[in-house]
Amino acid sequence: MEEKKAFRRAALERRSLADPMEAPLCARRLAELPEFQAAEAVFCYASYGTELPTGPVIALARDLGKRVAYPKVLDRETMKFYFAEMLQPGFRGIPEPVAGEEAVPRPGDLMLLPGAAFSLEGHRMGYGGGYYDRYLAALPCRPVCCGLCYELQLVQQLPHEPHDQIMDLLVTPQRIITIELRF
Repeated sequence: MEEKKAFRRAALERRSLADPMEAPLCARRLAELPEFQAAEAVFCYASYGTELPTGPVIALARDLGKRVAYPKVLDRETMKFYFAEMLQPGFRGIPEPVAGEEAVPRPGDLMLLPGAAFSLEGHRMGYGGGYYDRYLAALPCRPVCCGLCYELQLVQQLPHEPHDQIMDLLVTPQRIITIELRF
């Protein structure tokens, strides 16, 4: 557990060195994805701190007529998504929907996930709360999961647990990585 915390701390320090001006490049990469083009709704985090800014992605999705849903932490265990226009600081100061219609992913929808680091095997190291892992595990229909990150957040392998959700795609300003699941 301490090893994972130390790895997360180092990954977040490394992420702080990234250039947020690369965010529009990520939006362009996403636009290339058939999964993005086909999605009716995009489930997207509202960027906070040194996370890759999602503003360009959100603007692109809306320009293409896609609905955008944002996560809101309801309690120590629960997170839900809402279609909303207005966000305000919520859990840990992270922007969250003020109000809106609850959004539940449907087949073909796309979820963009933040993280401290991502492995080339599709594992994601979040912030330790497990909100996305619990949310995704409880869904009757899993959306296409895409880790949105800077190139310097990619590592060969990450410590992970059996309950950790694996990404289907990773998108950086430089490239798109499709995860090949191995059984």
